[in-house]
Amino acid sequence: RGQNMNRYEQVLHAIYDAVDQINDVHREVTLEKSPDTIVLGESSKLDSIGLVNFTVSVEENIERTFHRTIRCLDLVNPVGPTQWTLAALAKSISESLDSGAMT
Repeated sequence: RGQNMNRYEQVLHAIYDAVDQINDVHREVTLEKSPDTIVLGESSKLDSIGLVNFTVSVEENIERTFHRTIRCLDLVNPVGPTQWTLAALAKSISESLDSGAMT
């Protein structure tokens, strides 16, 4: 899969798979599969455990798809936006994959 998708679309697809995994495990929280869904920040539906589980799922999906290791929280700029959407996360991961700056 993925030959007709660009890198960003592939990453977003891997993130949406993580959303499905979180929605299956944490039934009290439902994340929307939308680029605008906030996963980090005051408006996020995820608590700290949910955020950890989500980032681990994203990291595992990225590694499975791209055979590269990333750390999502390393991509979050502490002086950057105070909230992160799925689109912002996908963009950061895509840029990290493209630059080869893996951890």
